[in-house]
Amino acid sequence: ALGPALRDDMLDLVQHIQAEQNLTVLMITHQPEDARRIAGEVMFVDAGVARTPMPTQAFFALGDAAVEPLIVALNDTDGTVRPAAAEILGELGDARAVEPLIVALQDTAMWVRPAAARALGMLGDARAVDPLIIALSDTNESVRQAAAVALGSLGDACAVDPLIAALNDTDNWVRESATAALQAIGIPEALAALETASR
Repeated sequence: ALGPALRDDMLDLVQHIQAEQNLTVLMITHQPEDARRIAGEVMFVDAGVARTPMPTQAFFALGDAAVEPLIVALNDTDGTVRPAAAEILGELGDARAVEPLIVALQDTAMWVRPAAARALGMLGDARAVDPLIIALSDTNESVRQAAAVALGSLGDACAVDPLIAALNDTDNWVRESATAALQAIGIPEALAALETASR
């Protein structure tokens, strides 16, 4: 998996080559922001069925009409559909998705849990704080990293002590994300912990 900066660079390169050589590019992604960045059209795949392609802007403008089908897609039997549904629900910003996404933090598929954590961070609902704190102890480092980022976005002081503990995580990305989250929360206890950790 590419980090965000490297992924953006790769997308820019793909877009440059596509324009330069007048190519048609078919890209499969679980990251809605990838589609927003370079895709002219989007085709959503649900339960093994490819939906009719539509312009990217129109797809993301579906809003309310898309929320319920996407919540249903969180339980799709195809493990590649569920993370895409989670990411799009985060982008849409509808509070109806909060509880289903909290449930998705327990999904058995490796890529669903971090997608759910990222989406909960985007939604900014305080109901997600405790489940995301629990996700900081997930066995998968991608989940822990996504949970740390999401907690930083939520900015709840309840997350400070768990994030301080995450500064000792075995994974470097988790530690970096916990550091950024504590900086984002910005209360004195968080900043003091970062100062101590930097010594």
